[in-house]
Amino acid sequence: MTAPYEAIINCTDDETFVFTVEPRKTDGSMPVWSDVAATYALNGCGTSMVLTIGNGITIDEPLGLMTIGPVDRSYRLKPGQYKHGLTVTQPSSGVTLQMFDGTVTVTEGNLP
Repeated sequence: MTAPYEAIINCTDDETFVFTVEPRKTDGSMPVWSDVAATYALNGCGTSMVLTIGNGITIDEPLGLMTIGPVDRSYRLKPGQYKHGLTVTQPSSGVTLQMFDGTVTVTEGNLP
């Protein structure tokens, strides 16, 4: 089984790695965030980042938006290729769904 969505992100090492998504289940509906736990993982170039709701992931439930980024917003990723993905787990059933996966490509920016 593959993730229903592929997320390909390109940025430079001059930027904070933070982005906003509108997660949807395979039927197009928004998860009920009070009923699930979300985990975002990014791996590559010696980095292993795991974020959860309240620890790097913020939810704007009325708008259905999720913002993902390191807790320390001054953190920068090194140039290179990373793999990343988001899963949601319903604690009552233990069922975990992959919301998206994909790649993050970080290039050398122009700042010294």
